[in-house]
Amino acid sequence: MKIVRGIFNIGYGSIVLLFICSGLSLVFFAAIELWNGINPAHDISVRDRLNSILESIGLITIAVVAFELGQTVLEEELQRQEHISAPTRVRRFLSRFMVVVVVALSIESLVAIFVLVHKD
Repeated sequence: MKIVRGIFNIGYGSIVLLFICSGLSLVFFAAIELWNGINPAHDISVRDRLNSILESIGLITIAVVAFELGQTVLEEELQRQEHISAPTRVRRFLSRFMVVVVVALSIESLVAIFVLVHKD
């Protein structure tokens, strides 16, 4: 049983690492997109600058989701010390997951609305 638990811990650790790498990559791309929007050397319209900044906000939002999901998996599956019942653990995990997803979708929807309003 310890071998199976170890295999699952390696799998969950890999998932956490992938979430962290994805989040860092998205933050990097968001910084590039933000720089493209505020760089005074580029000769682009204000509307294109706004779209770049809004795109950067969207990327940062998705990065926060990736970090939060990685943290949730880390805390719930790898660092969990107390032994609580399975339904309680699943309920707590799903509630954290759903809160992150709902907040991210709300922010992404607002960004999409702003982009649509400011399109030609």
